[in-house]
Amino acid sequence: MLCCKHNRLSSEELTETEKVMNSYLDEQWPADGLRFSPWAYSRATKQGILLAIFKGLNVLTVLELSASSMLDFCLDIEALYNNVPYHSFNHAVDVVVKLYYMLHDLHAAAYLASYDIAALLISALCHDCGHPGMNNLFQKNANTELAQRYPDAILERYSVDLAVGCIEKHGLLRNVENLRDPVYSDRTTVEADVASRMLFSIRSAILATDMTRHFGVVEDCRSLVSVLLKKARR
Repeated sequence: MLCCKHNRLSSEELTETEKVMNSYLDEQWPADGLRFSPWAYSRATKQGILLAIFKGLNVLTVLELSASSMLDFCLDIEALYNNVPYHSFNHAVDVVVKLYYMLHDLHAAAYLASYDIAALLISALCHDCGHPGMNNLFQKNANTELAQRYPDAILERYSVDLAVGCIEKHGLLRNVENLRDPVYSDRTTVEADVASRMLFSIRSAILATDMTRHFGVVEDCRSLVSVLLKKARR
């Protein structure tokens, strides 16, 4: 039975969340893929879907966390999102599900380390937390408190700070071992602190959602696809 330390859900909501988590993992849900719409589901159902994704892609195993601990974290992240037209918790859930589609259905997970998968999913969930509904240009022109606090990538840096605070509150990475991992080590690294590297990846992924970097990212993706297509034709 799921339970929460920092949040409260009714017994009915907890039962529904656990039921959805298990049925989603058993693939009793239709493969919505890119057609998924978070607005069609209740709060408990959405939390169940998130838990199923974290569990199904072995994030709970990698982080050595229980489903209840992850639910507590997800609920706290949900509380950090504002009720705004687009950058809401529904948007966060939508992005996580689309990422799951790429990792699971399109088999992108086969090319990533387990720690990368965990960092990506956490980033997707947290990437717009605290978003007030107005973009960086508005923040800058209005000289808002956030603009005064962050010189650039205003909302992205704000989301990073909120996300890291929540990760630390829940000790989300507390059980990740320090080990020598070729994915997280370079020639100058004797032993990589995986938790620190994961936190760096989470920060970097959220900052990369800054729209000033969008077209550069798209161009990088096009170049990568071009290279892969050339190799596939050989």
